[in-house]
Amino acid sequence: MIRRVVEAYQHGGEVQVHDLDMYGKEALAVLLAVIFLWSAILFSSLVLRGGRLVAAIGVAVILSAVLAVGQAPDFTSTCLVIFCLSGTFSTDGLGQMKGEKAGTFLTAVLTILFLTVGAGLLAPYIKPLFANEAKVKERIQSSDLIKKLDNRLYGWNTTWALAGVGNGELDIADYVSSTNRKVAQVTTDRKPEETIYLRCYTGANYTRERWLPLDESISSQADALYFRKFQACAEQNGVTEPFLMEIQPEDGAEGYEYKPYGSMPEDRGSGYLSYQYYPGSLIKSWDLSSQDVGSSLDNYPSFAYSKYTSWKSDFLPRLEEACAAYHPEDLEDLCRHIKDFLKQHASYNIAVGKFPEDVDFAEYFLFEKHEGYCVHFATAATLLFRMYGIPARYVTGYVVPAREFRREGEKYSAWVKDSRAHAWTEIFVNDRGWVPVEVTPGYTQMDTDIQMTERQTEQENRKETSAPERSRDQKERENEKEKIPAWAIGVLLAVAAGILGLSGRRRWILRRREEQGAREVFYDVCSVLRFAGFSENEDCQEEIFAERALARFPWLEREEFQRLIDLAVRANFSKGSVTEAENLFARKMYRKISREVYRELGIWKKAVFRWWYVYQ
Repeated sequence: MIRRVVEAYQHGGEVQVHDLDMYGKEALAVLLAVIFLWSAILFSSLVLRGGRLVAAIGVAVILSAVLAVGQAPDFTSTCLVIFCLSGTFSTDGLGQMKGEKAGTFLTAVLTILFLTVGAGLLAPYIKPLFANEAKVKERIQSSDLIKKLDNRLYGWNTTWALAGVGNGELDIADYVSSTNRKVAQVTTDRKPEETIYLRCYTGANYTRERWLPLDESISSQADALYFRKFQACAEQNGVTEPFLMEIQPEDGAEGYEYKPYGSMPEDRGSGYLSYQYYPGSLIKSWDLSSQDVGSSLDNYPSFAYSKYTSWKSDFLPRLEEACAAYHPEDLEDLCRHIKDFLKQHASYNIAVGKFPEDVDFAEYFLFEKHEGYCVHFATAATLLFRMYGIPARYVTGYVVPAREFRREGEKYSAWVKDSRAHAWTEIFVNDRGWVPVEVTPGYTQMDTDIQMTERQTEQENRKETSAPERSRDQKERENEKEKIPAWAIGVLLAVAAGILGLSGRRRWILRRREEQGAREVFYDVCSVLRFAGFSENEDCQEEIFAERALARFPWLEREEFQRLIDLAVRANFSKGSVTEAENLFARKMYRKISREVYRELGIWKKAVFRWWYVYQ
């Protein structure tokens, strides 16, 4: 649900109530949990010293990222965020919570006042300077810096998992992350009748944390020989020419082969890949055993059985026990059994969370967590096939449903988005080579489509067919309403910079005070007392000074105050005679006196006391 809301915001859409109906009664519970979590973060940033800076940096990064991609945050929401940050920077941690409400309230009031003044008085003068706001935004987004950052971040995203599933890594498979960004364009000479699987990464060795690859040069040679077999069968069955497919990866996504099954590379040009291929439904209908391509393929089955049927017994005792309880009749029965077994033991969840580090990934998924997504299901299925003696590999890449192809002249084309990233299992069949086996709930072999993406596609189609076409002027007016004025952003940034600057100065002064000795501390104590209205004409060494201070501030304890005076005199006239323990006592007395004076001040003097003079 949260992902749906975020994507709608990213693409300038709206989230309707019927869009959330599909999530059932759990939607409200999830939303309340998120609200509670965010409230807890804000509270921790308010009372804990280390939490405030993290909260401020996090908000700044999110706001900057939103502006960089051309989206404008809601004005009211931005004001509330600044309001929260101003409150968090008004406190100094749990040890300094007494009397903080007035300072927090004052800071928030000043923030709102600045925003109101900016909106009411400065707008007529500042707004004309940003008349071409859209052009300014466009120039910023097209700058070299933004492009480089975008490419670098996108490259990281595709490496991590092509939306959460790539390169065999399992220890980071805690959720699916996609931006619905275009990764590649697939063009075919005939309309596909089934889902196309594009293989990008193949994992052979399971290490509990990831799937490691093997040298696939021998597999590539075997693929070429199997293609010759398919070609011979095709001609025998009246298919005179192989199908053609061209794949054009987008910038930042060129690091993979994107190889379809039953294919042979035809050309690898600049920026595109070209294949001859035969659809799986055709290959499955042919009698492949009748075709012989020579003895070149004789060695590969033994290679596949030796390399892709192994597993480490000490990792997977419960999985081995489960396999021993069932004896399949044939390969078809085994495939059905493994799918049923996974369905019985785990449900589909794209935000499964991070698994503990000291457990096996597959066993924890099936026997402890009982939920996961394609990475988890494909890992478990690959191991199960191997335990039954069937060569199996873990594969990641993309799936392209047949219904997404659109006619373009004489060809058919479909865009592959990062939300189509997927993981599946391959098994080795002697006459056919490597064949994909789909085990993830929500997919079918002939029309694979992840549930979440299917719902989004249906919603987009519903919007397109039900909503009347709006005029350009109407759309522009609606967009203008959604934009946050540039002058308001300037005012908000100025206010935020002022708050952060004032807070930084305050923290620097407080940190410096923590290093002062008894002489400097006593000077600060006298300054605090003067701020509270105490005027000492006598020298601090005279007895009348202490008596007048004790009379003016009855909460002062005579013995402690007199000791502080003695320490200051000794530190002033006898350098090096004051110990560190005595300096600590002096600083403790300063904090105590500051707190007591602060309590007696009015609201405005409290703000000056804390933020300008930084006595506390």
